[in-house]
Amino acid sequence: TVIDYQITVRATDKGSPPQYSETTVIVKVLNIQTPPVFGQAKYTVDVQENTKVGQQVISVKATYGDSNALLQYSFVSGNLGDAFCIDSSGQITVAQPLDREVLPSYTLRVRVALGNNEDFTEVVVSLTDINDDSPTFTKSVYEFFANEDI
Repeated sequence: TVIDYQITVRATDKGSPPQYSETTVIVKVLNIQTPPVFGQAKYTVDVQENTKVGQQVISVKATYGDSNALLQYSFVSGNLGDAFCIDSSGQITVAQPLDREVLPSYTLRVRVALGNNEDFTEVVVSLTDINDDSPTFTKSVYEFFANEDI
């Protein structure tokens, strides 16, 4: 945004009668965009592997001088299998079922941008194992002997 200020400048002499001249000076004030800034360079969070799709994992808000600015958040790397999504407010949610046995952690590189100005942060999501395997027998038949006087 550009803000214009018009200033009238008058130069007057000390003669009798005083003579003067006027001119208008236009000052254009340019808004210098500073980049949005994440609150932290790195975020870490532990998430259970059975966390439901759509559930929030973490919020990675960035700040910018103009509170009305529409910041754009996106993943740059690390979002393997599109496991997570990020919305316009910086909230990261689960987008696909997670499985610690397949991938125990994700290192997400997140970008926030406003025009050509940007900042980056890293989000490490570690999956907590949930006992999701049913017990199994190693053999199909077990045989043993017992005394009748037990």
